[in-house]
Amino acid sequence: VRSNFLIHSMFKPSSHEQLYREIEQALKGKIVPKSFLEALDNKKYALALRIAAAMGSLSIVRLLLKYKEVLIIDVNQQSSNKKTALDWIRTIDLEAKQIDIETQKSIEKLLIENGAISGISVPDLQDLITLNP
Repeated sequence: VRSNFLIHSMFKPSSHEQLYREIEQALKGKIVPKSFLEALDNKKYALALRIAAAMGSLSIVRLLLKYKEVLIIDVNQQSSNKKTALDWIRTIDLEAKQIDIETQKSIEKLLIENGAISGISVPDLQDLITLNP
């Protein structure tokens, strides 16, 4: 046991391991989607960020963004439906996820402060113009 302690104390955990430990601590006793844990295990951090935003988890979004630079997390990576993490939090069903509007706005603000933009394109102005007869 002592030799394991010495080995562990000699080597600093990787950024991935540090993030994983912090997330484990933050999620203790909470139910999370299997897809989130798989994304973390596979080091698909941008996917984990989108899932955390879709979950409405401010603490997890904050942790992922804390490691954004060192783990090279693309806050604007899009899902197959073109949604970024910012789009996921903006379209979240607050009642179903049992989060309040303040939490939603806090996550949105945090993402924007970290360079997040929407991946959903605005229709061309031409499509929005209605001509009067």
